[in-house]
Amino acid sequence: MTWFRWIIPVFAGFACLVGFAKFRRWANPVSVLVLWWCLWLFVANFSPTGVYVPSPRTQILVLVMLYSLVLGSFFAVGTLKGETGSVPDYNRRLRKRWRAVFWIAVGSMPVVAYYFVKAIGIFLSEGFLGYRGAVFGDMDRPSVLFGSNYVELLYTIVLSPLIFLALLAGVVYYLVFRDRWMLGVSLLLTSMDAIMRLGRFNFYYLLFFLFLSILLLMQRSRSRDGIGLFFAGALRNARGAIVTLVVAMAIILMVLNTVRMEEAGTVTGVLGKFAIEYHTGGFVLFDDSLNHPASELNRHMSYGRSLFGGLDTLAVLVLRRMDSGLQSISNVNGPLMREFQVVGYDSNGYPIMANAFYTVLYTMYQDGREFAFFVVPFLFGYFLSNRYLDWLRGGDIGTLMLLNVLLFAGFFSLFMSPVEGVIFWVSLALLFLINRVWLPVRFVSAGGEP
Repeated sequence: MTWFRWIIPVFAGFACLVGFAKFRRWANPVSVLVLWWCLWLFVANFSPTGVYVPSPRTQILVLVMLYSLVLGSFFAVGTLKGETGSVPDYNRRLRKRWRAVFWIAVGSMPVVAYYFVKAIGIFLSEGFLGYRGAVFGDMDRPSVLFGSNYVELLYTIVLSPLIFLALLAGVVYYLVFRDRWMLGVSLLLTSMDAIMRLGRFNFYYLLFFLFLSILLLMQRSRSRDGIGLFFAGALRNARGAIVTLVVAMAIILMVLNTVRMEEAGTVTGVLGKFAIEYHTGGFVLFDDSLNHPASELNRHMSYGRSLFGGLDTLAVLVLRRMDSGLQSISNVNGPLMREFQVVGYDSNGYPIMANAFYTVLYTMYQDGREFAFFVVPFLFGYFLSNRYLDWLRGGDIGTLMLLNVLLFAGFFSLFMSPVEGVIFWVSLALLFLINRVWLPVRFVSAGGEP
């Protein structure tokens, strides 16, 4: 299998050349996504920490997925047209709309604060390991934090997407308009939610939205119209605060990783576990299910329910009134994915255990086998590239936020499958309602300030 060690870099280079030919920019969303997946697939082939090398079948499926993504992007042409509105007017109205949405976020703060305080009390009495094992509920045992599966589900459906979008909007509107109030509210909500669930991904989301928004704003600012000049000035004014924010988040992540140091033992162990194993173990988890004929993945197909897993969960909540035995795909997959599997052996001969991080590869194969690896990435690449072209030509903030969410799905699918969760789909629906339905407008590429 050593030939993958050279074919992956060659393929990544090919994808970057195609992306540059299409977008005239090296750092375009499609090329960056391909490089992200190729990087960790390449690392997985060297097994630096002892994680098994994925089988050729799994690696070929990953490359097919990425090829289809690139192919779909090549057919994109953008959709920016019309003469009934303008980007600057839209951006100003959208800012007012999101400030109103943030008052809803402020109204939810007492609820989040209640569970945050409750979590601190449980953490102090139960300790880290006891709390971490009990905070996430399942069908047989509700979360010790929420006390009820229904309460936890309600929190996930209503508050989690709100916190997620508040973080995204807070970052975007701070970079563009220096809106400290929106950023402050979102950071407070995000921090409480992350701490009470002992999670670090919320802070990764912040850094991801920050860097991606800066990149996209920089690219749009190179167009020397009124919008581009405004974005360029906004980024210059925010430089100091950006550095401060990045340093603060890096310190928080270091503290959280130090708290969890006991899992890995040493700094080297932490780097190996959180930098290597977390990014490559998902290939092996999927590979193990893929190559075992008796696995749940090979015995059953979901025919689209997994890719729309978040919507499937909401639909099952309604349909269960008529059929109490009906289960959503997430409820079926959840118990299987929570079971720890051996994904390799470290230098001392101890097994490396992993769970949950089955990647979006599992989702696609469960829905449509190999066929899904051609169709789904092609459609995603086409839609993502259309939005990116619209952003470069227009510069409306609604498209910037949508690009953030789509690329969030592409990047973090290396770990888990966002499309199987409620947060992704509810967030997309809210973005559409807030940015397009409540403020209907068709754009012309016009100069002026946002």
